[in-house]
Amino acid sequence: MENEKILLNIEDHIATITMNRPERHNALDGDAWTGLQRCISEIESNDDVRVVVIKGAGGKAFSSGLDISMQNEQIQSSFKESKDRSRQSVMKEIVDFQNVFNSIEWLPVPVIACMQGMAIGGGIEIALACDIRLASDDATFRFPMNHLGFIADQGGTTRLSRLVGTAKAKELFFTGWEIDAKEALGIGLINNVYKTEALSVKTETMAQRIAEAAPLAVQATKRTISMGWDMAIKDSLKLEVIENVSILASDDLTEGIMSFIEKRKPVFKGK
Repeated sequence: MENEKILLNIEDHIATITMNRPERHNALDGDAWTGLQRCISEIESNDDVRVVVIKGAGGKAFSSGLDISMQNEQIQSSFKESKDRSRQSVMKEIVDFQNVFNSIEWLPVPVIACMQGMAIGGGIEIALACDIRLASDDATFRFPMNHLGFIADQGGTTRLSRLVGTAKAKELFFTGWEIDAKEALGIGLINNVYKTEALSVKTETMAQRIAEAAPLAVQATKRTISMGWDMAIKDSLKLEVIENVSILASDDLTEGIMSFIEKRKPVFKGK
């Protein structure tokens, strides 16, 4: 990508997005938001991508979210002029930001957040939009929004509550207290914790493992879980049938069965 604040690398079916502002704890300014959105759009249009990894550069932070101290006229004026702008205008701007997070969640392929170091506010909201969150043992997590005068409006209150429960989510938002990786794992905020020096390898291993699976089946599974978890059981069961029937005639299914019979590693093509 041309945007040096957000880097995109696609190799061996794995797309890696790197938030590249280590000097600002990978906080996102206007250019970075635009770069992130462009990366997501490029991945959406690339049928070769089977899994996405999002990480921060520098090793000290995953992301500290929105760079509210940046010298960026667009964002600064947004805060300064919000009292004078129409309610609809402000709401549209917030929704535009939300859509960047939503586009991560709505990617058809699995998305892994590789979280080393601190994750603050909107940085955690990025991770919450991912399917899987892996963290280093030195990772920390904090939602300071209520102590800055606003709320987590990029999906944070919604996604965190569904992940860890409403009581714990309220505690984390109300207090703004920092929690470590061990506690984050215990409450279900993250999937796994690894030694700092092992995190990248563990993330790559998981991404490779997912990329080796049948793409159509993986994507159908993501849709079924994402759409079905808050459905009535009878409706989610019906969704399972619909999704599975849609891929039963695929070449990948034939390849999977034949590779099992022939005792070899399958080579899936997403067809």
